[in-house]
Amino acid sequence: MRYCLIFLSLFCFIFSQIQRAKITQSYVYEAKEGDFIQTQKDGEIYLQITSPSLLDFLNSKNPHNTLATQTVRLNGTWTEFQSHDENVKSYSNSNEFQHRFNLKAIAYRLQEVESNVFKLMYATQPIKIEHCKFVIQKDLINTLAGKRDFVINLDNQYYFDKLIATYRFIQCDK
Repeated sequence: MRYCLIFLSLFCFIFSQIQRAKITQSYVYEAKEGDFIQTQKDGEIYLQITSPSLLDFLNSKNPHNTLATQTVRLNGTWTEFQSHDENVKSYSNSNEFQHRFNLKAIAYRLQEVESNVFKLMYATQPIKIEHCKFVIQKDLINTLAGKRDFVINLDNQYYFDKLIATYRFIQCDK
């Protein structure tokens, strides 16, 4: 019994410093008229990218100067920074999980079909293409030692041993 209590105490001490972290960075490209063309084929909706700058953004692994949101979740708490023109626009911090919905816009995940053609996942009919922005979202989920510092920059995985999941979306006003 005594050894069991010692082991349990040691186990709790070692693992009490471990934190589950989810870090998300979102990059945004504001679409202009003529940047893409929407087509429908066999009940599927496709976007053909006609703008070289938008295509560069969507194919970029490091889309600099377009960072819109950084969110860090550690053991149920979260901190979020939103930026605009490389300045902090808003800062949020909470000890509770919060669902965040945008009721004014709808987002569709993009699946690459060709180098300049993307399929809108789960879209059943053409969408309104006014006031659209393209979003690249990078997610990383990992466990970190509590006494270890880390840098919130998903372009540099020095402090993390997990791979980053990257998603592409188009978000348009309803």
